[in-house]
Amino acid sequence: MPDNTIPNPPGNGNETPSPEIQYTWKGNWAVNIPIFFALAGFLIGILILNGKGCNTSARYHDLCLENKRAIVDSIQRIRITLLNKKLESLIDRRKKIRPVPEPATRNLTTATQTTRAQKPDSAQLYGDSIKVVKDYLADLHGSLDSLNYLNVDTSMAFFKQYFSIDRDSIRNSLIDPDNKGFKASADSGILVKIYQRFPLLDTGLLDTMRLKVGSCGQENKVSGLMDFFSRNSAFGLWFFLALAQIMMWFILIPILVGIARSTNNIMEVFPYNLKNGFLMTIIPLLVILLFVILVYNQIIDVQIIGDQYFLDGFSGRLTWYAFFGYGVTVLCFGVYLFLANKLQLLNEFSRGARLSEDQALQEKYLALRKAFDLAFLISAIILSIFVLWMGVMFSAINDLEIFRFYRELSGKNFFDNNLVYLNGLLHSVLLLVFYVPVRLQFNQLRLTKEQKDYEDERDSNTKKIFKSFWEGISAILLTTSPLIASLIEKLLSSLGD
Repeated sequence: MPDNTIPNPPGNGNETPSPEIQYTWKGNWAVNIPIFFALAGFLIGILILNGKGCNTSARYHDLCLENKRAIVDSIQRIRITLLNKKLESLIDRRKKIRPVPEPATRNLTTATQTTRAQKPDSAQLYGDSIKVVKDYLADLHGSLDSLNYLNVDTSMAFFKQYFSIDRDSIRNSLIDPDNKGFKASADSGILVKIYQRFPLLDTGLLDTMRLKVGSCGQENKVSGLMDFFSRNSAFGLWFFLALAQIMMWFILIPILVGIARSTNNIMEVFPYNLKNGFLMTIIPLLVILLFVILVYNQIIDVQIIGDQYFLDGFSGRLTWYAFFGYGVTVLCFGVYLFLANKLQLLNEFSRGARLSEDQALQEKYLALRKAFDLAFLISAIILSIFVLWMGVMFSAINDLEIFRFYRELSGKNFFDNNLVYLNGLLHSVLLLVFYVPVRLQFNQLRLTKEQKDYEDERDSNTKKIFKSFWEGISAILLTTSPLIASLIEKLLSSLGD
């Protein structure tokens, strides 16, 4: 093994031996703390998304029309029975028909020949009718075999040809607070109308039946998580995106605090500590509390995604999940306001000094401005990914069987992607509430104006044009990023359809 030790430099023998290099946890806290926070976020995400307490797994389940095969089987057998009776009746009638004797002479008048030529043969008529009924019977038997032996459950069009459901009946059943559409009693379930109309068999409308909406025969057992994801891959993407998102939230907590505390060395006035940090989060906390209450209780005044759709206790789980997301957003906006205040103080304490001539002042200003822009960028990323995550969840739910059947009937999704668009618009407004006033004040600072003049002197005319354009467009993209995220999700969903 080669010797990797560093030899001591030659000397006169009186040198003090260099201290041995040792690893210290303190020197690596900037890396270790975010890792520990990410691990905490991962554990909390698992408890929210895949656990009731600590021991029992959450129950993920499909949502489908449980007795649709039984109803179609009943319809087909009724048709076969009725057609068999019709076939027997036609055969009996044909047997009772006496053959028509041939005419004794051919010297008939033209009128008589024309009349006999136009009169149909009764035996031939019944023979044609029997052939038509046999063809229908063969088709029905083939369809029954397809139902029993082939995988037709994935084709909603197959079932739509046998019974009719009003789309409002499905919607009312699924959003019913008493979940009547999820029970198989005589007065509940989704009412369907059965049609039995044939060219030779017209029985009108049979008795109406009721479709039971449920979790595909898994009422008494827990579906395995990977088994559920294998049947619904979109939910697998949603689940792991949710875990990655909550880990990102927890990672950003020490990063944001570190960004704010790093400015204590730049300017000792108004340091970022527990007291000042709390003071700067009061306004964001009030704004976001008001935002959440008004949006989720006034604008969205109904429970859009019920607990019965795909995950037990979904509403409570989403409340806890959103609590951490909006909590990190509060911290992010608080750091944003703190850094804006810090820049304001630097502007006040540096009166009499010119930014272009004071190198130390320019370094402090650029460091604060970089941290200021980074804090707002992080808030935009948090809200954008949250909106995108909700869009993925909507798309996954729309792919469940009952909602695919609704789309087959109505031509549109049960959960409209415009709701994601609305959510992105509302979160963009939330960003603008903080961005516009702070940015206007920031642009009025003397240091900001001097820095802009200093940069303009060094730039060419062409560079000035592109730089001004980019500054304007980047501000628009940044503040509307949740809206853009919702549009991207809507585009991807449209391409998927």
